[in-house]
Amino acid sequence: MILEKYFTRHKISTINVENTFIKSFKKQDITKTAIRAYDGKRIGISASMGAHDETLLVREAEKALKNNIPYPYKPSAGRRESFSHTPQIIKDEELLKETEELLSEIRARQPLFSFSNGISIVEFETGISNNAGLELYFKNRIFELGFLIRDKKSANIMDLFVSAQGKIYDRKELLKEIDRACNAFGKNMKLNKKGRQPVVFLSDDRLIYSKLISELSGSKMGTKSSLFNNMLGKKAFSNDFTFMQSCDPYIDQINFFDAEGAVNPGYTCSLIENGLIVKPFADKKNAAEYNFEHTASAGGDYDEVPRMSFLNARIKSSGKTIKELLGGRKAILVYIGAGGDFTPAGDFSTPVQLAYYFDGIDYIGRLPQIQVKSNIYDMFGGGFIGASEDKICPITPCSYIAMDMDVSLI
Repeated sequence: MILEKYFTRHKISTINVENTFIKSFKKQDITKTAIRAYDGKRIGISASMGAHDETLLVREAEKALKNNIPYPYKPSAGRRESFSHTPQIIKDEELLKETEELLSEIRARQPLFSFSNGISIVEFETGISNNAGLELYFKNRIFELGFLIRDKKSANIMDLFVSAQGKIYDRKELLKEIDRACNAFGKNMKLNKKGRQPVVFLSDDRLIYSKLISELSGSKMGTKSSLFNNMLGKKAFSNDFTFMQSCDPYIDQINFFDAEGAVNPGYTCSLIENGLIVKPFADKKNAAEYNFEHTASAGGDYDEVPRMSFLNARIKSSGKTIKELLGGRKAILVYIGAGGDFTPAGDFSTPVQLAYYFDGIDYIGRLPQIQVKSNIYDMFGGGFIGASEDKICPITPCSYIAMDMDVSLI
């Protein structure tokens, strides 16, 4: 019998902000632990939050095998690897002082806006080990900032936002980004041109990836219900378009192994490469059931049987800045676009509640509400301009994705 321990721990220091003032300061330290028992055909799981008796969890996991939950797949084995990067960023004892000084500057620089939500220092670790020689460990520390910003004359809950996440905190860079977004918000502009033109999305906007993720699912491909059915090994998109599941802890700042303890070579796996659909993503179950390549794509909560899950999307960088990609053209930056979706055939449309004219460096001004439309094969095919090498702000990994789309007023 193989016994396996899987645990996660999150230590979070959060300052909550309301109306551009500190409202509260909260600390959390949450550990979750599961023991899995495998007998070659079944899996048994026991779990606990916080302090626990591991011997008791082992007995309960072994008893849980009687529930006959099928798991005829080999547990991960024979790999030892550890990643730990926990820079200080901002000390807990300095977080309150730094946040108050930041908010004081924001109140002076942007008196027409109200800022809420908060800033956190997050330390998280995950480990998985078993008696088959598996021992994987990941530990990371980042800061997360998300400000929901409201024009004080507005009746809305939120009119715009600024977010950042990363390893480096730099007040000057953060204020620069806040000023860029807020100052452009107050400059109303007309839509000069309707129809096809460059549109830029933020790379952490999952809406534009959602159809790719849905249709590249191993279960959808295996049951022949995917839009990309019968397209494996065929060209469907631009030569410049490579789409991958990426769990590189050095780049993506996330756990490098999945919930089954599997690791991709180089921590990445290209599903679409230079426009060619090369493979779906699959956990052990779907890889075995449909004879697909296993892509280390298992997720789920700590106390669940691992299930197929797309872990993290990344489009391969063009190696160029967004300004270089636009080549002197003015673009529309989709800053807030909610309520859109893809049709089963891959047609895409979304209303854009907040859009800026964008020259690759500055947000020139705010546009009225617009609608952007395209099709998945054009978005990442003939209309694909590229993924930028430069970031929205030097302290966050978020970059730009540009494509030609049809634009109209709502």
